[in-house]
Amino acid sequence: MEKKRLIVFLLIFLALAFIAFLEKTGYFVKKDVMVVKRVIDGDTFELENGKRVRLLGIEAPEKNEFYFEEAMNELKRLVEGKKVLLEKDLVSEDKYGRLLRHIFVDGIFVNLYLVENGFANAYFVEPNFKYYSKFLEAEKNAIDRKIGIWKSESHYSDCIKLVDFKYKKSEHVTLKNICNFSINITGWK
Repeated sequence: MEKKRLIVFLLIFLALAFIAFLEKTGYFVKKDVMVVKRVIDGDTFELENGKRVRLLGIEAPEKNEFYFEEAMNELKRLVEGKKVLLEKDLVSEDKYGRLLRHIFVDGIFVNLYLVENGFANAYFVEPNFKYYSKFLEAEKNAIDRKIGIWKSESHYSDCIKLVDFKYKKSEHVTLKNICNFSINITGWK
């Protein structure tokens, strides 16, 4: 009888320790409702309490990159001055002290919406992989539709200027990007 009590006690202790571990790592999703004070860029904003929030699962264009203004303005339209629901994943903060969250407002999953509509690409940092397959599917659809950051390369043709072209002994071409954002010309012909 004493042995059975000890086993039951040990099992209860292990279960409670496991639950405490899961809560500490954020496995049990914690949701908060807060008001967005201001949007910083296409994937970061500041709450009224001064804490900064970095949207999980996405990477929006940075300043001086193509589609930066559009991505930032869309995030502003969606969340600035509004109450938002913040959902944790496994890791709660990044190395800069920003909260890492999935954001919901007015029935819209903001992170996913930004990827679906070409304002950001899917971007995951281990171990925060919640909604991974949804983001990849949304990104593929945005790429297929060539919207937002995925617009056709021909859209960039005004940015690329021919600087030098030599063809006597061997071909040599020098191109210059005159726009204020990076352009990937891999696969151009």
